[in-house]
Amino acid sequence: MKQNLICVVVLSFLALFSNAGGGRFGIVATYDYQSALQNEDVSPFEQSDGTVLRYGKVVGSFDSLYVEQVNDFDAFMESFEPQKRFLVYVHGDHSNLSTLIEKAKCFIENYDVNLLIFAWSSNSIPDALIKNYKTSKQNVGNVLPHFVAFVESFSDCAIAKQFKWSIMFHSLGNLFAKQYARYTIPNSNSHFNPNSVILNAPCVVESEHSFWVEQLVIHSGAELYVAYNSSDRVLKAASDYIEGSNLLGLKPTELAANARYFDFAQMLKGKTNFTESHSFFIGDIVRRIPALRYIYDSMINPL
Repeated sequence: MKQNLICVVVLSFLALFSNAGGGRFGIVATYDYQSALQNEDVSPFEQSDGTVLRYGKVVGSFDSLYVEQVNDFDAFMESFEPQKRFLVYVHGDHSNLSTLIEKAKCFIENYDVNLLIFAWSSNSIPDALIKNYKTSKQNVGNVLPHFVAFVESFSDCAIAKQFKWSIMFHSLGNLFAKQYARYTIPNSNSHFNPNSVILNAPCVVESEHSFWVEQLVIHSGAELYVAYNSSDRVLKAASDYIEGSNLLGLKPTELAANARYFDFAQMLKGKTNFTESHSFFIGDIVRRIPALRYIYDSMINPL
C-alpha cells in the first residue's frame, strides 16, 4: 500500500570477503579495527576537525582475517563485483564485529548483493541491556558525522553513480536515518542517491515520523519502504520498558506520503522466536518462509 566516515585517529576499515556465486561484503567501522577483530567493542572516538577518511580491507576467510590499508576509495570500490547491486546496511543495537560477520554470511546466502555494513559502537555495556541501549543512542550522535561522510563519499563514487544501490537501516540504526534526514539533507547539497531505502523494524519514536521519512529521499526520489512487525517482541519491550512511547516499528500512524508500509505480523504469526520477531529478514526464518526473501529481494532490487 503506497502512502499519501570519518573515523578519528584510528583506521576505519572495509572488510572484504568474496563468496562463490554471490557478492562481496565490506565493513566501514568507526572503532579501532584491531580491537574489533578481537571481538572487543570500542566506543566511538570524539569528533575533531581536519580528519581524513582511511580504509583498510580485511581479506581471507571468515575464520582468518587480516587487514590491509587502502588509501584510495575509488580503487577499493573497484574490487567489488560491479555487476551486482550494492546494499549498505546500518545495524542496530548490541552488534559487534563477530555478529556482523555472521549476519553478512546470511545476507550473501539470501540476497545476491555486494554488502557494505556501516559498523558503529553499539555493544559498549553488553551485560546491561538498558544502559547499553541508552549509550548506543548517544553514540549515534557522536558517529553521525562519520556516517554522513561515508554515505556521501559512497554516493559520489563512480560505481555508485553507474550502478543501482540500496540502503537498509535496521532497528536502532534507523536513528541514523532520522538524524540524517532532519539535520543534514535539508541543510546541504546532499548527494545521497540510492534507488531504494528500507527502514527495517525501526526502533525510533513513531510520533511525527512522516516529516523526516519524507525528507530522507527528497533529493534522490528513491523507493522508500517501512518494513515492520506489529507483533515485534523486541520493540514491544523497548517501547514498554525504555522509551515509554510507541515505536515506528510497531504501529505507524500519520503515514509518510512517499513511503510504502509493510506489516509482516500476519505472515510471521506463530512462526518466530523472540529474536526472529525483530530480525525476520535473514537467517533460518527466511528459509522457513520463502515469501520473506522474495519481498525483501524486491525492496532491495526495486524495478
